[in-house]
Amino acid sequence: MPTVYCYTNGAKDLSHVQAMEAQLQDYGVAASDIVRVADASELKKALGKDKIATLIVPNQETLQMGRGLKESVDNVRSAVSNGWNYFGFGGGANLGCGSFNFGKQDKQVLAQNWADYLPFFKLLPTVVAEYPVFHGDKARYTEIERTINVNDGKESFSVYWKEGSCFEFSESPTKDLVPVAYYGSKTTEKIAALQGKCGKGNVFICAFDPHMDPASIQVKGKKEKDDQKNSETESSSKKDASKPPRIRFLHKAFEANGINPEINV
Repeated sequence: MPTVYCYTNGAKDLSHVQAMEAQLQDYGVAASDIVRVADASELKKALGKDKIATLIVPNQETLQMGRGLKESVDNVRSAVSNGWNYFGFGGGANLGCGSFNFGKQDKQVLAQNWADYLPFFKLLPTVVAEYPVFHGDKARYTEIERTINVNDGKESFSVYWKEGSCFEFSESPTKDLVPVAYYGSKTTEKIAALQGKCGKGNVFICAFDPHMDPASIQVKGKKEKDDQKNSETESSSKKDASKPPRIRFLHKAFEANGINPEINV
């Protein structure tokens, strides 16, 4: 199948990358088809090598990652427009948007003019990454669990979350822009994940980290029993139907946005 590239940004902590690689393999992608790219130079070589492939940018601190990818903006946009798939999570999701909007409570941060440093790929140019989602919520600066609703609110699950955004539209969305997950409920209109198209390529952006096990996070108070049960099911089951909802959600995103282990190249 086409290669799946995971961008690491030269990070020392590769937990997000390793968790993503594990889920790709669990989905059916061969380990030999998953390649790490550490910096913009390696990414440029990959973008010039393959006509069709997938780029996954797991969650990292947005500004730091953005600086590392600044010189790759045009190359990434061109590759996706011509058939690459893009998956962005957390900070990687923000970079896939058209712009980034800070809340009123972050005026000090806004004064740093992050927008001057962030190399938005503008794969989904009418999508705005809104930060923070939860104004006045001190917990947003820590690793905690958040509840996500999918399937029009018919299914929910807890996820690993840290300082995530939500997504809004700068103008009426086109039909190919489809919200697939919400914080709380659909009525809150706080979009947590969506998918769309950029030319010939598929784009999936997700503010949270479905590949990370929330049961591994030290959360104050009582843990949800379902998370512990899901964690056990995740390690023992090979049938997608019995996997935790967050993993089914991720695998569905892989399938809907161009990652197909059965394609030969």
